[in-house]
Amino acid sequence: MHGKDAVIEEILDWRPYDYVTDRTILATPSGPVNVLHTVEFEPRPAGTLIHFRYGQAKTRREKDLLKVIAPAYGQALESGLPSLVAQLEAIVADRDVDRGPEPELAAPRPDGPLSGIEPLAIVG
Repeated sequence: MHGKDAVIEEILDWRPYDYVTDRTILATPSGPVNVLHTVEFEPRPAGTLIHFRYGQAKTRREKDLLKVIAPAYGQALESGLPSLVAQLEAIVADRDVDRGPEPELAAPRPDGPLSGIEPLAIVG
């Protein structure tokens, strides 16, 4: 965004695919509010769990303002999730189409480095 409604974000720390921490300056009728937050991505077997972590407000004025804007901020984040999920699903689907079939694995050679080693019997 730009202009009078711009949201200024300063990235403080990031590790791609793990987390990003930034300071966001939100304009309010009572003046700017600084919000420190980290978005962390936790891999799970069924997908990725996204954690939103927020630092506490520093001043009394910011604490009072955040009580007012926090519900709207949360709703804005939640309303964007379906779009984010749809975009990510489309990316994954495109990757699967472009990937093609798995290559055939080469058969071990009888004179290769593992020749003479008997396979282990796995008891279940």
